[in-house]
Amino acid sequence: MIEFMRDVEIPFLEENGFVKARGYEWFWLAREYFEKKDYENGFAALEEVLALLEPSDVYYANAISAREMERFVMGKPKKECGMLTMGEVYRKIGDRLYFWKQPGYGRGDYGHRSKYVFSNAAACDSLLYDESMKVGDVYRSTDGKSTLTFLETGVTVETPCGIFEGCEVWLTDSKKRDSYTKTYYKDGIGIVKSEHNCEDDTETRTLKSYKIVGGIGKIPFAAGNRWEYDASNFDSRFYDHKNVFEITSFDGKEAVASVSFCFLRKAYDERNFANMMSGVRNCYWDTDENGNEYLCDVSPFLEKAEKAAKTPFQKTYYAAASSVARRIMETDETLNPDRTASGHWNFFQYIKVKNEGGKITGKEVFDKDFECKSMNNDKMGNSLRYNFIHDIIKNVTGALWNDEWRDGFYLKETRNAYGRKIETEISCSDERTVTTAAGEFQNCLLVDIKVSGLEKTGWAYQGGHKEYYFAPGVGIVRMVAHRYNYTIKTVYDLVKYVGTGEGYMPLEEGFLRRYEAQDLADGYVASTEYTFAKNENGELIMFSNQEGIRMLEV
Repeated sequence: MIEFMRDVEIPFLEENGFVKARGYEWFWLAREYFEKKDYENGFAALEEVLALLEPSDVYYANAISAREMERFVMGKPKKECGMLTMGEVYRKIGDRLYFWKQPGYGRGDYGHRSKYVFSNAAACDSLLYDESMKVGDVYRSTDGKSTLTFLETGVTVETPCGIFEGCEVWLTDSKKRDSYTKTYYKDGIGIVKSEHNCEDDTETRTLKSYKIVGGIGKIPFAAGNRWEYDASNFDSRFYDHKNVFEITSFDGKEAVASVSFCFLRKAYDERNFANMMSGVRNCYWDTDENGNEYLCDVSPFLEKAEKAAKTPFQKTYYAAASSVARRIMETDETLNPDRTASGHWNFFQYIKVKNEGGKITGKEVFDKDFECKSMNNDKMGNSLRYNFIHDIIKNVTGALWNDEWRDGFYLKETRNAYGRKIETEISCSDERTVTTAAGEFQNCLLVDIKVSGLEKTGWAYQGGHKEYYFAPGVGIVRMVAHRYNYTIKTVYDLVKYVGTGEGYMPLEEGFLRRYEAQDLADGYVASTEYTFAKNENGELIMFSNQEGIRMLEV
């Protein structure tokens, strides 16, 4: 890749006079160098960008940010730091200010959606604000899934760099992103506070320092204007961090900004359960100097997390996550030369359960999940993939359970899954008895699902023909996946459960559902265990412990 960009593409662009394109190519070549830890050539490539482009070009701004961020992470362990470098463009059209562009790249753990201070404010049709709107006015997006509301004015905001009176508050509510953001503007200063709520977790950014050399309005624009934000989710005892926006160009209508985000973990709070679980999630793998990934021993984090777990929620969380983490380590040949099984399809998932409008759905919290997969793509090994029992039905139908599913129900529809259009056919029939190791379940409802459109993709296993059997008071008691033109059946049966309730899919705190793949051969073992607990906000969380291993001959 590097050789082709450097020796073929860039000379071609130079010969044919494509100055901007050459600048862009140098920028992405710099990224490739940095990925290989070739800092000398990476920084030299960024200087080429700055020499070729004007400050009004978003990649000029991005190169400034990249230079600063790469210096910050240079030589630091990837698992202990994260960086994000971007250029952003904001455009004024009449009374409206729009968020226009955001190229860039990141490295390491750069989670925390709240760092996107400007783009979070513009989650409704890319509109930050409209000067013609009055307090109480609501702008609805063209797709109807987002709103921008001018909430109030005259608000006082306290920040690390002072108290700002007379601020305006605007609310952006995005159903598409499952988030909302309150943005606080101080005329002549800019955004002084941003409260971003995503998946019911709120993070706050407040103005830490600023420099205004010119400009007017809610966000004054002039080259050299600069805003740095503090973050509620970064305790200075454990992190160093930066979140900076600096204007590189403004022509009266279009502003260009260099945007930088980075953090370095200095220490972990060993008494904090969430901190220790974050250590497990972020530190169970690393990369060597050649970019090759390898697994790491996170036993110290697990031991401290167990001691820090005090509440029933934390103990349930720990039990599921530690089971997956220890299995990943125990089945790795390097960490455990005496292993008795090889790991292939092991996942921990943290899912917020929602029951709305007769549909049970789940929102996965990806910054708490972790996994390790190394598939054997033989027919029996592929059976392990189907331990995504809940995910499969939820992803292809839009629900883990739907109250419309009753005897005689039929639906054929086109929907989106994984950015693709799929065709889903659902039919339901009842009065069936299913017997598993967990017992005999009468009056089961069969939800029969046929899906096309995922063939020849990484999610092909979620397509095809599936049968889900739901028992009243219990939930799913069997899942059958028909494979290889119906020549193979993969069956996952309920083998253990705790807790019963009303309906075909009761889910409550304290419930447990364990499923195991039936009749696997060649040493393969697969299972999924779902446990449920309510967090400190009263939300029902489903923990998924998915096992996919192969026993070895010893």
